Amino acid sequence: MNTPNTLNAPGHPTPRTIPAVPGSLRRLNRLAILQLLRTRGPISKAELAKLSAISPPTVSKVIDDLYANNLAEVVGTTTPSAAGGKPATLYRFHSSAVRIGAVLLSVDGVLAAICDGEGHLLLKAFQSFGAERAPRQVAATITSLLNDLLGELSLAPSRLMGIGVGIPGLTDSARGIVSFAPHLPGWQDVPLGHWLAEAFKVPVLLDNESHVQALAERYYGQGAGCDSLVCIETGIGLSAAFLLNGRLYRGASNTAGEIGHMTIQENGPRCDCGNHGCWELYASTTWLANQATQALQSGRPSSIRLQGEVKAQAEAVYAAALAGDALALELVEAHGRHFGVGVANLINVLNPKKIILQGESVAGGQPFLQVVRQTVRERTLKRPREVAEIVFSNLGDDAALIGSMSLVMEALFSESSYPVSRPAVRL
Repeated sequence: MNTPNTLNAPGHPTPRTIPAVPGSLRRLNRLAILQLLRTRGPISKAELAKLSAISPPTVSKVIDDLYANNLAEVVGTTTPSAAGGKPATLYRFHSSAVRIGAVLLSVDGVLAAICDGEGHLLLKAFQSFGAERAPRQVAATITSLLNDLLGELSLAPSRLMGIGVGIPGLTDSARGIVSFAPHLPGWQDVPLGHWLAEAFKVPVLLDNESHVQALAERYYGQGAGCDSLVCIETGIGLSAAFLLNGRLYRGASNTAGEIGHMTIQENGPRCDCGNHGCWELYASTTWLANQATQALQSGRPSSIRLQGEVKAQAEAVYAAALAGDALALELVEAHGRHFGVGVANLINVLNPKKIILQGESVAGGQPFLQVVRQTVRERTLKRPREVAEIVFSNLGDDAALIGSMSLVMEALFSESSYPVSRPAVRL
């Protein structure tokens, strides 16, 4: 196939922005064609018209607009038929040319990256907060960090299709507001999306960090091609994101996912949330570290060496279990049983196709995962059990950052998006 220069091919218009008109026929046509370019490309205009049932003139106009905005690329031509005729130009979604800003807030600082449309992080950097974590100062840190990354890549802010932000707290995603971030003082009803949209003049989307990790799994991880999954973040606390029928479920007040506070033992110990017997009291890495400490203090022989914070202590237990230490294996198996009870409840209630485990307990490896799976087999109904696959995430430490950029990709390929900026956009 011939591959022409996709930046200067003749007969294509100059790049321009297209006003976003959510729900309009034009947007629906663009969405249908974008999805076909992504899933069926390389593909001709004629085939796009046939598959989408959109008129050929409309298809041609949409393709020209997408090409002008670097969302479609030319990858060759069709082979001429025996009857002759002009070869048709073939197009596909130009994912490698897409540029997206990704931001992840934590209690310690800001992690930011510039990504392409395939989930690759082109450049990333971290900036700690220090003592100052007030909303305006953090927004300034984000702005500075992204501008530095853009400068290193010789990119203007206008080259960004959008910016996605993962938040360690509750969000009003539709309005771009951080409703409450418990570990960031003063973060209540903060219009962070609006501030960043004004700074960069591009769409800004934000969501809870658990939700963005679920999007990362859906597009680039273990959840690829799956429309019904639960992503569980493990560690000192437990939280989840639910992708049901292809859409994130946020709940009536955007608080869905606080699975760590499901009651597992009615008369159990009191949790910090005020409830008794919460799941995370038994299935978190805090429980694992505490149990290891008590066992070692009682004189149980073991190669486990506990030091540092809870995360490091849990990692020491997991490492010892993987090395065959008897006490560590006993603790990890108990941890897995407690964890499996909660997972079984989720499977019985939600009937997902996949449960994807992320975070600190992934270090438990097969000794942990096998016990979780066995506990689920013992405690779930037959039909939901038969379709539910339990796996570890394979995205590593960048899962949440990839998820933040996935917010923008989700908006690009979804009929209902929620950009918070008001300038003309290219979504």
